[in-house]
Amino acid sequence: MKDLISKETPMTFENYDLNHRVQYLKDDMSNAWLFVLVSLINYTCNHKELLQSLKHTRPHSVLKTIKQFKFDYKSSKLKHKPSFCLSYQVEELLQIKKYKNNPKVQKLQSFIQKEKNIWDQLSVLLNFGSLKYTYDFSEPVRFREYAVSKLETKAISYGELEEKINELLNHMESLQIEEWLGFHDENSCKEILERKFDFAKYKRPLLLEPYPQDLREYKLLLKGWLQMEIIKRQRKLGFSLYNLPMSYKYVFDYAENLLDEEEKKFLQEDESISQNYPAHIFPSFKSFKLFDIYAKQDFKNVVYTYLFRKFESSKDPLYKIGVSPAAFKEWYRSQYPEKDYLEISASLKKSESEEREQNFYAVKSLIDKLYDL
Repeated sequence: MKDLISKETPMTFENYDLNHRVQYLKDDMSNAWLFVLVSLINYTCNHKELLQSLKHTRPHSVLKTIKQFKFDYKSSKLKHKPSFCLSYQVEELLQIKKYKNNPKVQKLQSFIQKEKNIWDQLSVLLNFGSLKYTYDFSEPVRFREYAVSKLETKAISYGELEEKINELLNHMESLQIEEWLGFHDENSCKEILERKFDFAKYKRPLLLEPYPQDLREYKLLLKGWLQMEIIKRQRKLGFSLYNLPMSYKYVFDYAENLLDEEEKKFLQEDESISQNYPAHIFPSFKSFKLFDIYAKQDFKNVVYTYLFRKFESSKDPLYKIGVSPAAFKEWYRSQYPEKDYLEISASLKKSESEEREQNFYAVKSLIDKLYDL
């Protein structure tokens, strides 16, 4: 089907005033939203066949035509440009006043008064109609590449999951227009999305069940990615995050509830621990945890001297200590009163050894892996 907009399309609207168009508005107002949207497109592009289709075809046939509506603000020669929706609003309200004695016009006026944000939603709908031509929602990094870089598990086919996520997002977007035009309710949106994406399967992949840490990290990543995709669309298309279209809300809530209570509890406890470390001594929880592992063992004084000097000379901001040896020793005595007196006098060169270096980086690697959620 050809695009609805072409350079040859006449820009006049006189032959399609409200008194004529309102004949296509059903008495029960069941096609009110569709009527207003088609009227706007007629106002912008003067497509009489759309009005005729309201009377002679099923709503889904009209929708199929509307969904192919492409509006390019930069190349279009339409006189209304980006403000065409506002121009239509003014024109329509004037015509409602002009034909206020027409019973159908009175019904239309009541509908518009009830739908207080109808004009904003019309703008969003038309922006959505040209979504793939106006906005670029693609990420510099694809999901598969991002997941491979963040997750160590090989039990998931990230390429397959990427395809399923993209398919889910495409159907979520398509349902947005259909929902606002009254073709779907919450249950039908849910049924369609569930036919396109196996929510249960991707919430708990069977191969990850024996590995709770891998499963938790996978869920965190999937949650973040799905909600990021929805928030991008919410910001571009202008609707509230607290009043999402039903299809968007279903996916957003699914992502929000990926983690079960035990997993949430683990993360909350881990976060609580991470926030309770001596920040006046250590630059991060990781550096504190590394030293604490050593401090709870019976090492000679030279090992703790080596650790301090290692932190002191580190180029990693998460591990570089900036306090003096005196301040560090004072904290050490208060933190580990059962330990022997700590003396820091030797330099890093004098206190280091090959074995200490190997042990240090082995423990550091473990810390980085455990607390890099």
